Amino acid sequence: MPETLDRAPRAFIVGNMTGETPKDPFTAFRDMVTQWETTANEWGNKMMSTPEAVQAMQMGTATTLKVKEATADTMAKALSAANMPSKADVEAIGERLLAVEAQLARIEALLTGRADSVAAVPVPRPKRTKTPPAKAVAKAK
Repeated sequence: MPETLDRAPRAFIVGNMTGETPKDPFTAFRDMVTQWETTANEWGNKMMSTPEAVQAMQMGTATTLKVKEATADTMAKALSAANMPSKADVEAIGERLLAVEAQLARIEALLTGRADSVAAVPVPRPKRTKTPPAKAVAKAK
């Protein structure tokens, strides 16, 4: 046997003389962790069932949202002061670029005579945020 095994207790290497298997040294640790988890879950369930805890969680969530909004506002102001685009500006540019690419694809398909590919490219439509002027005038009369 190697030297390190000679120094270990024989019970852990081959079992004891009665034929029992050696004991796992981590069993006590696993039992302790299981007991701790059970106790923590019971305590957490008791705490979260009180209206005060629920109200505190709601206040925490509201505070987090306010901090995020304030951070985004501050960042937008800082970027504006540095003459740099904000995230919303970059997203708007991306959307406009996609619309331009779609229009170019339609024009290219029309010029090359590929009518089937014109139908495959969707026509970009404006967002419907207001009623069209013709309907607004008709309602006024």
